[in-house]
Amino acid sequence: MALSKHGAIGNVGTSFSPAELVGRGVVNFADLLRAASTADHPYVQAAINSYLAVFLAGGKRARGGLTVCGYEMHGGSNRDMISDVAGAIEGIHAYILVLDDIADNAMTRRGVPAAHVAMQTFLEQQDAEGNRARIATDMATSAALFAQHRAQEMFMDLDVPEPNKAQACQALNRHLARTHAGQILDIASTTGLPMSTDNLITVARSKTAYYSFLMPLEIGALLAGTSPRLVRYLDEYSMHAGLAFQLQDDAMLFEEEAAIGKSPENDITEGKQTLLLAYAQAAATDAQREILNRALGNPELTTQDFELCKEVMRATGALARVQRQAAEEVKLAHALLDNAPVEWPAVYVAYLRDMASFTMNKYN
Repeated sequence: MALSKHGAIGNVGTSFSPAELVGRGVVNFADLLRAASTADHPYVQAAINSYLAVFLAGGKRARGGLTVCGYEMHGGSNRDMISDVAGAIEGIHAYILVLDDIADNAMTRRGVPAAHVAMQTFLEQQDAEGNRARIATDMATSAALFAQHRAQEMFMDLDVPEPNKAQACQALNRHLARTHAGQILDIASTTGLPMSTDNLITVARSKTAYYSFLMPLEIGALLAGTSPRLVRYLDEYSMHAGLAFQLQDDAMLFEEEAAIGKSPENDITEGKQTLLLAYAQAAATDAQREILNRALGNPELTTQDFELCKEVMRATGALARVQRQAAEEVKLAHALLDNAPVEWPAVYVAYLRDMASFTMNKYN
C-alpha cells in the first residue's frame, strides 16, 4: 500500500471497502452545508466555501472509513445512515484542520489555500476595510464552527435507537474535548513551556489517538449497539495506532510540500515542541543545539537553516528513534488485534491492522 500522507487511504488493501460509502457521505455533508447557507449573505457563503474548499480537497478519509468499520464490524447494517455519519465525521475533521491551520499560521492545506488565507483573498477582492487578516481568521473560524454544529445537528436527527444515539453523541463530544485539550497544550508548547517526553506523548495521544482513531470507531460501534466490553478493545488499539500516526506526522517535515499538502517547516517556524525535536535536543552537541535554537520559532527561517535543522535531527538519531517508536506502537496495536474479540469478523480486523501500519510503509 504505497500511499502518501496526503493521498486517500481508500480501502487499504482488504476486502472491506468503505471508500464509496465515505465519499458519498462527504458529498452529502457538503450539500447540507451549501443548502444551509444559500439564503445568507454572500460573505457567509464565501466563508462556508473557504471551509468546503479544504473539506473537499481530498485527504485520507481515514476517520470516515473507521466510522464505517466500527459500525459494520459490530453488526450495523444501515449503510445509508452510516455513510452520512462518516461524511459528518470527515466534516468534523475538516473543522479541526481549519482551526489547526489558524493556530499554526499555515498557508496551505491539502494542496489548497488554508481557509483563513482564502478568506483574506476574498476580503481583498471585495476591498474590505479593517484588519483583513484578523477578520479573515475570525470568519474562517466561524465557518468551521458552523460546519461542526451542523454535524452535531445531523447526529441528533439520526434514525437509530435513542440510547445508541445518546451514547454516540456523548462519545463525539468527549473525544473532541480531549482533542482540544491536547491542542491547547500543543499551542502552549510554542511559548517555551517546559514539556517532558511524557508530556509530549500525552499531547500526541490527545491530539490524534482520540479523534482520529477512537472517536470514529467508538461512534460507529455505539450506533450499532455494541457492548462496553468491545469498546474497551477499541480504546487500547486506538491509543497505540494513534500515537504511531502522530509520531509519523511530526516527521512530515522531511517530506515535500506537494506530497503532504502543507508547508513541511510549519512546526519549526511556529516553535512547536514534538518528540522528534525533544530527542534531537537531548542528543545534540552545543553546535547542533544552536542550529535547532536558531530555527525554532523563527518566522524568517531560511531554506538553508531548515535543511541544517533536519540534518541535526538525522545526525542525532532523533528521526530514527521516532520511527522506531512509531513501529513499536504499530506492533503493540497489531498484538491487540492478534487477540481480537471473536465477535469481530476477520475482514474488519485486517482493515484495522492495515490502518495501524499504513503510515509506516514509506519507511519500509
